[in-house]
Amino acid sequence: MQASMAFLVLYLLIAAQIPIGVSLAIVGVASLALTLGGEQALVVSQNEVGRALTSMDMAAIPLFLLMGNFATWAGLSGDIFNSGTALLGSRRGGLAMASVLGCGGFGAICGSSIATTATFGKVAFVEMERRNYAHSLAAGCIAAGGTLGALIPPSVVLIVYCVVVEQSIQVAFQAALIPGLLALTMYVLAIFISVRLKPSLAPDVEEFDWKVARAAMVKAWRPVLLFALVLGGLYGGMFTTQEAASVGALLSFVFAVGTKGFTLDKFKASLIDTGINAGAIYVIFIGANIFASFMSFTDITQLVLSLVDINTMPHWLILLGLVLFYLLLGTVFDTLAAVLVTTPLVVPLIVGMDYDLIWWGVVTLSLVEIGMITPPLGMNVFVMRSVVGDRLPLSTIFRGVTPFLMADLVRVILLTVFPVITMWLPGVLSGG
Repeated sequence: MQASMAFLVLYLLIAAQIPIGVSLAIVGVASLALTLGGEQALVVSQNEVGRALTSMDMAAIPLFLLMGNFATWAGLSGDIFNSGTALLGSRRGGLAMASVLGCGGFGAICGSSIATTATFGKVAFVEMERRNYAHSLAAGCIAAGGTLGALIPPSVVLIVYCVVVEQSIQVAFQAALIPGLLALTMYVLAIFISVRLKPSLAPDVEEFDWKVARAAMVKAWRPVLLFALVLGGLYGGMFTTQEAASVGALLSFVFAVGTKGFTLDKFKASLIDTGINAGAIYVIFIGANIFASFMSFTDITQLVLSLVDINTMPHWLILLGLVLFYLLLGTVFDTLAAVLVTTPLVVPLIVGMDYDLIWWGVVTLSLVEIGMITPPLGMNVFVMRSVVGDRLPLSTIFRGVTPFLMADLVRVILLTVFPVITMWLPGVLSGG
């Protein structure tokens, strides 16, 4: 009853537009005070604040966010998009494919689905509109492509998940790479099939210009070098997560300084934006930990296991229920908040069924990100609508994301039925 009332109050506070981190902290402290007493509740809360602020794993988050801010000012999103356009623009639907690839690449750098959608909504949509792409495909591919950022390493949400469940961040990044590339590939295939079935979605094929393509690829050396150092260093064992984040932040800063128009004001803006976003993540993380502490005192693990009997109920049915739950949750919740609020409830089931927590983390991120483009409340769709303004109704954008939702459905089935897709690379890199 205590746990149920806490969740009810939490969702009421969130519905009242109180920030998710603050809501979690309020409910957590109040519930602990009712359970243990006011003094003990403050002690527990103080310990959680100290643990978050001294966590070396969490220290990588501000650095990755700073890397994304400097990369934005340096114009890396334009480099990625222009190179993809030069290579694929001559194919039917090639500009939409380039947009998806660009979203995946830039999303990995900035780590935010919403920021990726907003950035490429401004860069790519106008270009596709100018070349007579159907509005549904142009807007849909950007809204869907924005969801790739939370999964393709380095992922801020995946870092937080690993800290909560006490798993290796480096192994999680290794595990997320193939599912991320699979998502990217399936989105490109969705565009390829869509324009084949309905040619009116994209203009006629243009003649390929190798000189333009080569020049664009050469110009894209900056994001290529950034990825090579950060991800290559991580997967090659040269860097820890924190060191990779530091190298990425420093290199993107060098790129920004070398970009015309980068001023001291923009440098300050990057630091301020990083501080605001990192602070928001820390508040959510601290609030979620305080709330999780209350959950542990109510013995939520046994409660969940008593409601869902993993010994008699088929595991596939439990997984199916969790998949549907996260798809619905992703339509209304921010990715980080959805993961943090539900992890204390779901992890006992995953551990009880003897599944790998890193595998489940990758599946969870995939599901919540899919929810961000799922009707009726897909957050990325609304972000895309805010970028294009009144030119497009929401129904057009939702129609545009439909092929990508179908691709996502296939991907989730593959990741759930075949965990080896996720865990193969970590096994190879560890020599197992």
